Amino acid sequence: NSTLVTPSLMSGTVLPGVTRASIIELAQKECHCQVIEKERLTLEELQGASEAFCCGTGDSVTPVGSIHVSKSGEGDEETKIIFGDGQTPGPITKQLYQLLSDLQTGKDEDLHKRYKDWIHIVNP
Repeated sequence: NSTLVTPSLMSGTVLPGVTRASIIELAQKECHCQVIEKERLTLEELQGASEAFCCGTGDSVTPVGSIHVSKSGEGDEETKIIFGDGQTPGPITKQLYQLLSDLQTGKDEDLHKRYKDWIHIVNP
């Protein structure tokens, strides 16, 4: 449904960073996603997600096929959540990866023009 849900910076589970901020802006402006920052993501919200990804400076945008949630103690219950088919990145994940990659490499001139304030040439 074109909604991107991410832990808020106040949750203490994610770090602020350029890549995270870039992905949020690209999701809103280029993918027309509504971005919701939440203190905590619930198990039910994860189960209702059609795709998932992680992002960071070294990882760019990395798709997540599935997660395993274990509750130790009461019967050691385990839940496995599969996103999509568990193998193929979802359409928003693919689009965000491509957008970020094209910006980083300068491959897409239109995109480069729209985000020229993101590009800083460093001379040796």
